[in-house]
Amino acid sequence: MRDRWKERQDITLLRKCLGGLVIGLLAGGCMDQSGLAPGVTRSGIRSVRVEMTETEVEEILGAPAARGDPRPIICGPTSERLRRYELIKDPNPGCWREGPLSSVTLIYFARPKLPGPYPMLWVYLRDGRVTGVHANKHNLVGSHGVYWTTRDGGHVEMPEFEATFPR
Repeated sequence: MRDRWKERQDITLLRKCLGGLVIGLLAGGCMDQSGLAPGVTRSGIRSVRVEMTETEVEEILGAPAARGDPRPIICGPTSERLRRYELIKDPNPGCWREGPLSSVTLIYFARPKLPGPYPMLWVYLRDGRVTGVHANKHNLVGSHGVYWTTRDGGHVEMPEFEATFPR
């Protein structure tokens, strides 16, 4: 009698676990986890051109989720480098950045709370003007490029770009 009771408890627990897993997978696949601004669409991304200003980009894509600082960061002893570079104090204790800030990366995505695929978009600026756009599709294994601008002002689109970003 005790073995049967234990067996029924195990089956009930297994059903609950499998049910929760199925619901989690369905919700993760159906929910928009991208955190993208409404302007971050395929047509919006295609509209961003090299040499546009940051204001023009934000009019198309909306405000970025974050801004990145691409300058190299140096932490620890800096006496040797202080003689060779113009170093600027970084907010992190004991850290410095090389040179004045002339480059900025606009980051148009946020990592979702649930694991699963999500779009990633960066817009690179130098002296307030676009130098490049790069989009990736991130999945559980890693990420790969689906869109990027070229030096001549054109762009390359992989077939997955259509499925990665909303219309």
